Parts: sequence; C-alpha cells; structure tokens
Amino acid sequence: MTAIVSILNKHAVAIAADSAVTFGRKVVNSGNKIFTLSKYHPIAIMTYNNASFMGIPWDTVIKLYRKQLGDAELDTVDAYVDDFMAYLHKPELYNQEECKESITSTIASFYQMMINTTKRDLSGFDVNASNAYDGVRATLLKYKGIFQGVAKNKEFMGFTYSDFIAQNTESIENFKQWSKMVPIPDSDYDTLLETYYEHLLINDFYDCYSGLGFAGFGAKELFPSSVLVLLWEKMGDRIKYSRGETLRIGNGEPAARIVPYAQIKVEQTIVRGIHPDIRNLIFNCFNNILGLIGGKIPGFDAKVYTELFEKQIDDYIQAKHTGPLMDTIVNLDKVDMADMAESIVYLTSLMKRVSPEEETVGGPVDVAVLSKGDGFIWMKRKHYFQPELNPHFFSNYFRKEQEDE
Repeated sequence: MTAIVSILNKHAVAIAADSAVTFGRKVVNSGNKIFTLSKYHPIAIMTYNNASFMGIPWDTVIKLYRKQLGDAELDTVDAYVDDFMAYLHKPELYNQEECKESITSTIASFYQMMINTTKRDLSGFDVNASNAYDGVRATLLKYKGIFQGVAKNKEFMGFTYSDFIAQNTESIENFKQWSKMVPIPDSDYDTLLETYYEHLLINDFYDCYSGLGFAGFGAKELFPSSVLVLLWEKMGDRIKYSRGETLRIGNGEPAARIVPYAQIKVEQTIVRGIHPDIRNLIFNCFNNILGLIGGKIPGFDAKVYTELFEKQIDDYIQAKHTGPLMDTIVNLDKVDMADMAESIVYLTSLMKRVSPEEETVGGPVDVAVLSKGDGFIWMKRKHYFQPELNPHFFSNYFRKEQEDE
C-alpha cells in the first residue's frame, strides 16, 4: 500500500509520499509515487495501489504523456485530468499481448475474490472439498444479482455480454488453462464470466485498481485544486474508471484542505483528533445501548438520540480540533506545509511499524511543493543514481523542447 498526502492552501500544494511498494509478500522501499505531469507548469500526479496499468508501469505512461504535452499549459486541473484520460484511451499506447494477459489476470483475481468471499460468508466452507465449487457458484449468483442492481459505469453503457466475450476470447481461454483455484466445471464458466461482466459494468473497484491523484494549478486558476481518479481495467476502447469530486481552495470553498490517499486513518486521526475506528466504536456502542433501553420503553426512537449524540460529538471535534487546525494551515508557508505533509507520512509509517500488521508504508519520503509563481519544487527526493555523477540527466531534461524552439 501507500501513504500519500496533499496539503492545500491559497499559497501552494505540498505533497509527500512514502516509497514502499508491495509485490505479493515482499515489500521494497524504492518506489516513486510523485511525478511532474508537466516539465514546465505546476501540476503533479501521484500514483498508488497498482504500480502499472494494462502491463505498463505508471511512470512510463506518465513520462510518455509528459513528452506529448510538451510546454502546453491547460486552463484548469480538471482539463489536465481530461487530457490525461483521453491519452489513456489511445490504442497505440498499448501492447495487445500485455492487454490480454492483464485481462486474464483480472478475471483470475476476481474469481479469487469470490472464493475469499465464499470463505467469509459460508460457514463450514472447505476450499479443498470436492464440492467446493457449489459454494462458490452460490456466491457468484448472489453477487451477480447484486451487481445488476447497482448504477453503471458511464464508460460501459451499451457494452453487452456478447461484446465482452467477443473482445476477450483469448484472455478467457488463457484463464481456463491457467487457473489453479477451485476448479470450475466446463459447463459452468458462464456463471463466473457473467458475474465478472456485471461487475465490470458498475462503479466498484477492488484490490486491482490504480489510484491517480492530480494536484496543482491550471493557467486560469489562482488557487490550487485536487482530483482523484480510480482506474480498474481497459477493454477495447473503454476504460473502467471513476473520477472523484474536484477539491478546490477559496472562492466559496475551504481555504485549506488535507487530502489523504490510500492509508487514510492516520490522516483522519490528525484532522479529527480521534482514530476513526475508535470513533465508530463509540457510536456503535452508544447505538447498541440505546437499542437495549429502547426495547423496554414504548415509543422510544433510538435513532433520533444516536443522531443527536453523533452531531454533538462532531460539532465539538469541528469547533475544538478540526477548525483550529485548518485555520492554522490556511496561514502556513510552503516550507511548513512541506514539513507537515512529510510528518504525516512518517507518522503513518511509524504506526505501521509498531503494529502487528504488514509494513506496507515505509522507506524514504519524497516531498514536493507546487505554487503558482515557482512551479514544481522538490523539497526531498530520492534518486536511484547519484546526481553528481549524472549531470547529463539534468542538462538533458529540457533539451528536446529547447531544440524545437
């Protein structure tokens, strides 16, 4: 996993990210998660969760896009997001064999998720039993019905099951040969594929997704903004993705924001002054106690008192903790914002280190600041090479564009 945080006020955006990258059970601390989306203008992109898309590493995709963008400056951060997503739709970007392998892997991952769901939901389920598929089949049919009742992803409107089969015949056959999970009877592959297809159509993203955070300034934006995009799969000329709300600063919006990605509980603890798990526990316990009391009092509505309790707690948190914290961030300068972002990531790493959970956050912390006047500035950055031995890297950074002028 990842710890990335952006802090925004009217002066700048400060971004910090850890370096941990997980491959199965192995964690390495050399990943790059913050990139300039433009060499010339104050716009950044952050990546987390899946380090590649359709078999292409994100750093390669981003650098190819950056080369195409050149010195062009777009009006808003939203415009950069639109342009980047349009670039991702270009078929010439992809190797078809890599795409086929990616879809095979995604189908397998989805089936494994259904097996894990069966283990969780079905008491006494034995994955090694001869009739194990009967339980998995029941899960597939259950979730097929659930997915059919959920709002659809706009990219896959009009995409039929026949389209899905026709476009992915080879990937499906490869899955049948490659899968070593609970065996599926030859006559029942449609049950899995129909459930996978229904999931493909909806705005649901499980472990295989990629997260992209965009932050900075467009040419016509006086203050910064941030946008989160989640991507799951490319199929033909369609990409399953979900675009979050654009988080803006000023002009009727908040004057400061802390925007966490991936590992968000530490950031929420800092902003609210209470760990979200503890907060939820308090509210659930209060609700359960009122439920016990309400059962003995005619006409007692526990929901009314639970909502009143939650509102009073949240009002106190806002007045005594979140509000004063944000008032402070409003006036922070660039250096202090960078220090704060870095500290949040380090604290997340520390919490992972001292907990019994896997250390999925760690390594050097990269820190950058973007401002309207100064552009993208690295405050701390690891290199896989020694900068003093590679002066040509820095001298060549802008050379192509300068030669074209």
